[in-house]
Amino acid sequence: MPDRSKSRRAGLAGPTRPDSAPTGPSRLSLEVLGSRIDLDLSHLDPVRAQEVAAAWDGAATQTGSPSQDGHAPASGGASPVAPVAVLVPRVESDHEVRTAASADLQAREPLAQYVWGISTEALMERLSSAVTVAAINAREDELLMLHAAGLADEEGNVVALVGPSGRGKTTATRHLAQRFGYLSDETVGIDPEGRVLAHRKPLSVIEPDTPHKVQRGVGELGLRPAPPDPRIAAVVVLDRRTDGPEQATVEPVDTLDALALLVEQASYLPSTRGGLQWIARLGDLTGGFQRIVYREAGTLDAAVEEVLSLAAQGDPSARIRPADGGPHPTGVVAPTEPIGAEEILERAGRVRFGRARANDCVERDGEVALLVGTRLLRVAGIGPVLWERLAQEATVEQLTAAVVEAFGEPEGADPRTLVAQALARLSQDGALRVLTQE
Repeated sequence: MPDRSKSRRAGLAGPTRPDSAPTGPSRLSLEVLGSRIDLDLSHLDPVRAQEVAAAWDGAATQTGSPSQDGHAPASGGASPVAPVAVLVPRVESDHEVRTAASADLQAREPLAQYVWGISTEALMERLSSAVTVAAINAREDELLMLHAAGLADEEGNVVALVGPSGRGKTTATRHLAQRFGYLSDETVGIDPEGRVLAHRKPLSVIEPDTPHKVQRGVGELGLRPAPPDPRIAAVVVLDRRTDGPEQATVEPVDTLDALALLVEQASYLPSTRGGLQWIARLGDLTGGFQRIVYREAGTLDAAVEEVLSLAAQGDPSARIRPADGGPHPTGVVAPTEPIGAEEILERAGRVRFGRARANDCVERDGEVALLVGTRLLRVAGIGPVLWERLAQEATVEQLTAAVVEAFGEPEGADPRTLVAQALARLSQDGALRVLTQE
């Protein structure tokens, strides 16, 4: 008998199926965050291929079946764009097989990559993550991508329910999408004009006695379709508490407080031009940021309706992204070594100061929020005046003059000392450059 293990270990084709055996789809094209991602299902048996197709029915735009020449004809019309990624799901536990097959695939098709799992359940969970990562990578600096669930009313008004993993987004989505159109339980992509790009992935559901989250498709769960031309109408911080109110409540969130929460839930924000301003302008567009505090997902309906009514107070004509795209993060200057207030005063006549590192900034009500790498730095008091003046290199004396002009002479304090202390804080946070006087 032939030794099939050698061909298997080399990552080649497995055993052939009888002509009478049922066949599943060999390829799926998905629309995710406005990009096309293809799933090559040719390494799965028909049952597993059908499971993948059923799980991704909410995002599929094209399904291919094997044909005599080995290509996959479209059953739903050809996709107008080329895929940004080709993912090849495959069940395999042998590390050597994985390594050999991955190297072979990379050499033949650089755009493609295997998604491995040791079981169907493990594969389905990893595939969901791989699709999300591929789509997010493809839309860097093109979309504002929030870690959020997205639900829409019949008019296309979208509520983004933002929160970290474990905050209840999937459970909330499963309930709310029986009434509202389902756009995502994972990532909401917003373009510069406020349009929302869907990520209609299967819901990742925790079930008893299963080590992996089970992927439940849109059709299986009866989730409502997304309306045409969905647009962002509200951005909500989802706050589930075990001791929360019996009925979900809605409360406003200050813009800078919201930024502190949303920055941590935005993908690629440090490399997105004007990303911080982009988020802040969402508040202007939608009538302000809100928080929903709740205990059980079944009480969220009225709160979502309330949020949508509040969103009508926003400015629907506002362009979310700055017209010029905002400051480009690749142009930021690295900070110098941190310097303390005493050293600043000691070297005052020999150094100048300038801005460093802030990818973007937003000013609201006399306070400035700076995006420093992945951290949000809030600057209050005399800090905003200093930050504005630091747009051009300045000495301690020049910075002190700007502060005195804005606030007057402080009572019982040396303004130079106050300036030095504020500069030291900026330095410790990596937002200050110190330059030696020539």
